[in-house]
Amino acid sequence: MDMKDGNKERVGESQSTYAPAENWFTTEMQIKLRDIISRNNGNEVFGVGTVDESSRICSLEHLASGNAGAVPAPGMTATFGQVLIHNHPTGNLEPSNADINVAAMYGSRGVGNIIVDNDVCSVRIVVKAFKEKKRVPIDADKLATFLHSDENSDAYGLEYRPEQVAMLRTIATAFNENRVSVIEAGTGIGKSYAYLIPAIEWGLLNQERIVVSTSTIPLQEQIIKKDIPALQTIMGREFKTVLVKGRSHFVSIRRLRYSIGQPELIPSEKQSELQELEAWIEHTDTGERSDLPFAVSDEVWNEVSSDGDECLGARCPHFGECFYFNMHRKASAADVVIVNHSLLMIDLALREQDVALLPSHQALIIDEAHNLESIAIDQFTEEINEFTIRRILNRLYHNRNGRGILTQLHSAIDALEMDRDRMMPVLLILSTDFPQKCKELFESVQESFSQITAVLTTEMDELNKGNKSNYANRNLRLTDAVMERPFWDDCKELLLQLLDELKSTISLGEKLSDLLDELELDKANESLNGSIICLHSSIRRLGALYTTIVTFMGVSTTEYCRWFEMRSYTRGRSKGQAYITLSVAQIDVADRLRNGLFSDPSKPVIMTSATLAINKSFEYFSRQVGLPISYDAESEEDTLDDKILKTALIRRCNYSLYQSPFNYRDNCRLMVPTNLSDDVHRNVIDDDLKRFMVQAISVSSGRAMVLFRSYSAMKELYESIEPELSAQNILVLKQGLKEERSHLLHTFRTARSAVLFATVSFWEGIDLKGDALVLLVLHKLPFEVPSDPILQSRSEVCERRGLSSFFDLQLPMAVIKLKQGFGRLIRSKSDYGAALILDKRVMQKSYGRVFLKSLPIQECHFGTTDELVEQLHAFFSEHEG
Repeated sequence: MDMKDGNKERVGESQSTYAPAENWFTTEMQIKLRDIISRNNGNEVFGVGTVDESSRICSLEHLASGNAGAVPAPGMTATFGQVLIHNHPTGNLEPSNADINVAAMYGSRGVGNIIVDNDVCSVRIVVKAFKEKKRVPIDADKLATFLHSDENSDAYGLEYRPEQVAMLRTIATAFNENRVSVIEAGTGIGKSYAYLIPAIEWGLLNQERIVVSTSTIPLQEQIIKKDIPALQTIMGREFKTVLVKGRSHFVSIRRLRYSIGQPELIPSEKQSELQELEAWIEHTDTGERSDLPFAVSDEVWNEVSSDGDECLGARCPHFGECFYFNMHRKASAADVVIVNHSLLMIDLALREQDVALLPSHQALIIDEAHNLESIAIDQFTEEINEFTIRRILNRLYHNRNGRGILTQLHSAIDALEMDRDRMMPVLLILSTDFPQKCKELFESVQESFSQITAVLTTEMDELNKGNKSNYANRNLRLTDAVMERPFWDDCKELLLQLLDELKSTISLGEKLSDLLDELELDKANESLNGSIICLHSSIRRLGALYTTIVTFMGVSTTEYCRWFEMRSYTRGRSKGQAYITLSVAQIDVADRLRNGLFSDPSKPVIMTSATLAINKSFEYFSRQVGLPISYDAESEEDTLDDKILKTALIRRCNYSLYQSPFNYRDNCRLMVPTNLSDDVHRNVIDDDLKRFMVQAISVSSGRAMVLFRSYSAMKELYESIEPELSAQNILVLKQGLKEERSHLLHTFRTARSAVLFATVSFWEGIDLKGDALVLLVLHKLPFEVPSDPILQSRSEVCERRGLSSFFDLQLPMAVIKLKQGFGRLIRSKSDYGAALILDKRVMQKSYGRVFLKSLPIQECHFGTTDELVEQLHAFFSEHEG
């Protein structure tokens, strides 16, 4: 971008805003800049200056020279607190539009901008130099003593771990130097202490708030219930910590009392739940569903929980006692705020609109960072099916029983003492027009989705005829080729009809809202006001669905992945029948993550996990979250703003890898059977596999977990070998048998001889220390299902960028998942165990070495199933006597 002399666009501007140059430059820098301009024949020049304590430019780097009217602005190297400088040869120092654009771009990064005349006598301040707040550095040596003092070792079982101390020092440096630090910390390092100790110290010394984000509830509970209380004693410091949760976790007092006053909203058999909730809110401190001493159905909770669309904020009569806002008030006064990645992403999206969910914070720690990108994609994905729309319509007006918001509003307004002529247009819409419109839309939704389901069932059956893989395609991604097929015209026509009905309903709702405003109803009437809020909320939600359908039907784009997904009813009279969901996902979230999380040069960011690197390289992770490992500033794809940020991040980022302190060589065995079928990775469960599993689990006396990527493969193997294992008094557990994960894990942990068959959610976030788990079986390498529409879209993006969709995307994803699964086995220094990978691709394919080299164990034993059974006998005999 060129910076043009203001004379071209600002002729005749007043010079009253000019300042003497000696106020902004040292004498030496005035002379130096004057000489640079002179050597460029008085034409425009561009440079970057550094300011001293008095805010005067004390050093200057000349970056570019131009002509009499313009100069390039290559200021990507400028950092927070520096100043961009260029001259206007005409003497008119007013900024041009180009000047202002450049100043705005760099100003958002904390870089000032000034214009001078050729003699460097006058200065026009476009953006003042930013002064970085002087922060007190933390002493890593002092903090390290907290980790290995004799007193703390006795009281908290802390032991000296060089890797933990090294990680703490790296993080302390990151806080002192405002770095973005990416750290892989192997299992057992104690990474939460390694980041919490320097974070807390830095925050307290500098009166700055820290946000810690995790992806799993167990880690949040560990930090809140175990780590924080211990650290307050270990560090001898008092500090406040708050766990921030989403709205849906909290009861809304206004919505609860509104529901109690509108009995038609809730079925009569569930009214008792409202009465229990009414009594409970009088003595609960949190208002959280998880603290309820009794069960509440989802149907009731959805009507009474806090809801952003219906929230009145400070205008609510219960604002002062609101549980959700009380939590946020505590967060605003906290030193450390704990959140999950989903809330962090919601906050990121809101900040893009200049609002926020989380309190302001000056440092960010992202633990379990390997999940950040996938959670961001999930958070930025929209989906619609017929139930989404019908749920809103039933809330407005239920066809079968006539209940709903419209009926409530009609009764409330009809009872008011008001001029009937003013009320009649509203009452007519509430009693006749809007209920009829809801009925028409309801029928249109049923008809449209029913026909789309029929059309897509035929289309998918046709597509799956030639599908030789083991995966029946339940998704149909909208690509250019797919949208040229005849079925898409049918679907598009049905969706357009649905959009017309939606638009008509929304328009009538907006008209009703306007008429209600004109009535100037009493805002103090809580019941009436509650119904109006519900009406507005329902109309907004219909509008959001309309926008999503429009996006779904839009032109093909590389930014979004759009697909139909065939699902099946899981209960009720329609159990087993198919229905269709429309989904829209953002394919690449790297830019949003980079701009939203890493753009502030004064904010240190720590990202850590036990599984970030692939064969000791962070390239995959960095690419997914938007951190440049290397950068070509001449890239034509990037805007100037992108170039500035990426160049700055190259300097700010550092990467560290700390190995697990556990003795894997002596305490762990990794084994791969060589004589099982090559079809294991295709989910084939044959007799050889069944026999080997019975033998291996028998040798370990249960105490085993078998992890799958396929529910059907898990179910088949479970049903095949459960009788034989049960006959040996081994308790055989399977995910999905009506037991929640926490209860299933408790049963597994307390049983002395159990085997647990589980799928995706058990590959991480499971901590089974001791000998409850000594045998881990990984059924297959955890590649994503190739028919996954988001994976397909991301693969295409990879190829367009000159990368390999397999080696640069699918393989790294699988390696990270395998590392997570393997990490379930050894959880403490005294643990021991054996891991079996049943997928022969780990030894047959060249990429198999990438999996093996990324695991913390150095040696892998290959052998026949009989040989491995013997090795298992020997291993367990050695450790158990």
